[in-house]
Amino acid sequence: MRFFSLAFITLAAGIAVAADRPVTYLEGNVEGLAVNATGTLQFKDSKAMVLHAKGADVVVPYAAVSKIDRKTAPVLTEKDPLYKVWTIHKRLLIATPLELLTVAYSDRAGASKSVTIEMDKAAADRVQAQVKQVTDKLEANKGNWWGDSVWKTARNKDQWAGSGVIASRE
Repeated sequence: MRFFSLAFITLAAGIAVAADRPVTYLEGNVEGLAVNATGTLQFKDSKAMVLHAKGADVVVPYAAVSKIDRKTAPVLTEKDPLYKVWTIHKRLLIATPLELLTVAYSDRAGASKSVTIEMDKAAADRVQAQVKQVTDKLEANKGNWWGDSVWKTARNKDQWAGSGVIASRE
């Protein structure tokens, strides 16, 4: 019993740490965020991601994203002298490369906004996957549907002539 409770606590702590990974806002034209502000990027639902920083919360809807640019951030390593024993971990550990992700989107008023954030590779992969999934759904909804030839709906109203009842969900 103790093993299962310890395993559950460890798993819950790991999920909590993985959910809110720190990101750094580097540049962009969003009001209220200072340059180099550290915050968290949360994926609360399938419609938008939220950047929580000290200055403000920025909501970026996936459907409003027009472009994503992704680069690997340069890793700066300094060579400390060997007598500095307290910096030996810098020599032994490999620095994890971070990703620079620039997201261009339009806000509710239609103005173009861009956000450049520095994050780890896993979070950048997740952002790209979420945006791709939503844009694929939007593209699929623009095409023809097989039921348009069978049912009269508001979507295909221009294709059927005459009067009739529009099908709807109740």
